[in-house]
Formats: sequence, structure tokens, C-alpha cells
Amino acid sequence: HFAGLSVETHILYCPNAGMATTDFAERANAALIVVGTARRSGIQRLMLGSVAEKVTRLAPCSVLVVRA
Repeated sequence: HFAGLSVETHILYCPNAGMATTDFAERANAALIVVGTARRSGIQRLMLGSVAEKVTRLAPCSVLVVRA
């Protein structure tokens, strides 16, 4: 707990991490999602997709993207 806030950590295992994260956040009524980015760009990003990008587009709440 920090400054009266309750913080929970969840680890999700699935093939579509972006969709699973946003679905879980909606079910849990989350106020914030914190997601790391792997610094991929160009062809790598196009071929592999970006979980952070999907989460920011689909999230039902605020998203904090942290460079990993």
C-alpha cells in the first residue's frame, strides 16, 4: 500500500496478451494498467505486434507504459 492506494499484481499467460490484459482489467474494474515495452521497432514490431500498443488502444482505464 502506498499513500492509501491498494496495489495488486497479476500475471497472465495466454497467446493474446494485449486482449487478455484489457479483458482482465475490465472484469477487475481496474483504475490503472502498468505495462512494459520491449523497445521493438520497424519490422520486428509489425511482425510480432506490440502488447503495450494493444493495451493502450483497448484498455477500459488509464495505462502507464514503462520502457523496459
